[in-house]
Amino acid sequence: MAKEAKTNAMRMLERMKISYTPHEYDHDDGAIDGVSVATKLGQDPARVFKTLVTQGASRNYFVFVIPVAAELDLKKAAKSVGEKSVAMIHVADINKVTGYIRGGCSPVGMKKQFVTVLDESILAQPTVMVSGGRIGTQVELCNTYHLHVRPGDEVVKKMGGLHKFMNWDRPVLTDSGGFQVFSLADLRKIKEEGVYFHSHIDGRKIFMGPEESMR
Repeated sequence: MAKEAKTNAMRMLERMKISYTPHEYDHDDGAIDGVSVATKLGQDPARVFKTLVTQGASRNYFVFVIPVAAELDLKKAAKSVGEKSVAMIHVADINKVTGYIRGGCSPVGMKKQFVTVLDESILAQPTVMVSGGRIGTQVELCNTYHLHVRPGDEVVKKMGGLHKFMNWDRPVLTDSGGFQVFSLADLRKIKEEGVYFHSHIDGRKIFMGPEESMR
């Protein structure tokens, strides 16, 4: 079987030096909605996120990444990006705006960079899944800060790394912990060498610099 072409999301991961292993799920039945994808992958829908593209009253585009079983609250979405209102773009416009198609729209590697908002429930998940940029492909995102806090670096290391720890052989995408610089602003102090956090769980001091985030 010929190898499928890489998606924009995959090329972006490679440019960012993030390793991944593509894995396809069956979509011959036409069931490509998020909940069906979660079921096919044997995952809790709360851990699988969908990518929604909207346009604000200003005519600017905004991307929202929310759990597949959730519905986007347009009023709250507009408020979060400082718009009077936002509306979902038409399905026919997804490719023109993002370069992707319905069922394969990833928040990674769109044609342009858009303001992207992640649902706050992501903070409760050590890992989440998003589209890999093609129908039938998913990638998993790991939250560096949360994995560091619990279960901790040593536990993941002893288990043989993230893939073995999660018992997951599909693509993995990790963040740097930078999101928590904003979401945990009351619990952190930024210095030249990195960021010092007080754990939101037990208050212990945590340091994250460039090297710590990449380990």
